Amino acid sequence: MISRTLYRSLALPFVDRARRTDSLAVYRALDKSQWLPRCELETLQLDRLKRLLVHAKEHVPYYRDLFGQCGFDPRRLQSVSDMSIIPFLTKDIIRREGHRLIADNAKEFQPRPHRSAGTTGQPIVLQMDRMRHSVGWADMYRWWNAGGWQLGDGQFVLAGAALRPRQLSGFRAHLYSRLNHFEDYSSFDLDVITLDRLLLRIERHRGRRFLRGYASSMHALAKHAAQREWSGRLDAIFTTAETLFPEQRKQIESALHGPVFDQWGCRDGGISAFECERFLGMHLAVENAVVEICRNDEAVTMGAEGEVVATDLFSYAMPIIRYKVGDVAAMATESCTCGRGLPLVASVLGRISEFLIGTGGRRIHGEFFSHVFWETPWVREFQIVQNQLGEIVVNIVRASEPPAGQLAQITRLMQEQAGADCRVRIEFVSDIPPGPMGKRQFVICRVPMS
Repeated sequence: MISRTLYRSLALPFVDRARRTDSLAVYRALDKSQWLPRCELETLQLDRLKRLLVHAKEHVPYYRDLFGQCGFDPRRLQSVSDMSIIPFLTKDIIRREGHRLIADNAKEFQPRPHRSAGTTGQPIVLQMDRMRHSVGWADMYRWWNAGGWQLGDGQFVLAGAALRPRQLSGFRAHLYSRLNHFEDYSSFDLDVITLDRLLLRIERHRGRRFLRGYASSMHALAKHAAQREWSGRLDAIFTTAETLFPEQRKQIESALHGPVFDQWGCRDGGISAFECERFLGMHLAVENAVVEICRNDEAVTMGAEGEVVATDLFSYAMPIIRYKVGDVAAMATESCTCGRGLPLVASVLGRISEFLIGTGGRRIHGEFFSHVFWETPWVREFQIVQNQLGEIVVNIVRASEPPAGQLAQITRLMQEQAGADCRVRIEFVSDIPPGPMGKRQFVICRVPMS
């Protein structure tokens, strides 16, 4: 087995060159900057923001016109709040404006196309700078390091397309994973054979053990491990790409015998936030993005929930400024006791599409359903779908027959949240397949938010 030192000194630098990133150098910078005082981080963020906005006005047709229309002069920027007069960027605008969002000197930033996952609608295509790709990897290294991982350590990965290079397949994909010291398992094939093989590989692994993947995949593995009364252990479990619900975390940590370090990321907006060893919230990477929390298009008070608006500070080829990413979150009112100067995100409530709409337009967060289903023994899998107002469909894969009165109780609990006049239709299905990226959405709302 290749040592961690050889991976760190030979394999990872080779990967950096091959994929045209500078992630190792950026990681070293981020590893230092996270410990800066909050005031220094804010100054760094503001300097980068001003530089981006000036660039956008000078080189991007869309922003040149938009700034003129709203009377915004980036050279006079004094605080992040000064850019509140800039209208929001949305997926529809990106699709409509397309080429007008690309800088006339875009080639200088060595961009490459990035196609979003499109879990909440039609995918969009962005042009991402070489530096944005580098920062993305460095952000992940910093997150993993908070859980004890060090450069060169291996990882077991249980995920789908969102955590893998989509342009690679076959031998090239295997080689890429091997050089990164990853051992991959697909979230599309969570059968007993795959789960048993992964648990056995973890048991037999010599040295520290790290596992990373989708929250839903980790949860599926945990349920299987609990059934087997698995006695192995993990040094850290890294969950990402999906909302991690409290019940999932509890079951994952209990069955897989390791702490969970959750991460919130949005490549479209340059967002990265990660849990540290204190687990008091997620540290937001303010060196790399500006995140605003808004409700009714106005900034909310600190600690209040709202829609996430992001400005990617490393998006020069195609600037992403005040972009509605489609997530709902809240910032913490206090700092972490770990000493990092990075502010804390108190909670990420998930995608807007993971909220159902009840009577009077009231939003119902998907976490409610975790209390109804995840600790119900006869439910193996579930998915809540709302295609129209006044009706909710509950798809259930049974582990056994439901006890008498259980279906009526589920209907009553859901109507208490959604409204007594809401029709709840429970359907038993043989399987709930993952989405195109290998993710498993527990709640899907296709009703447009008003």
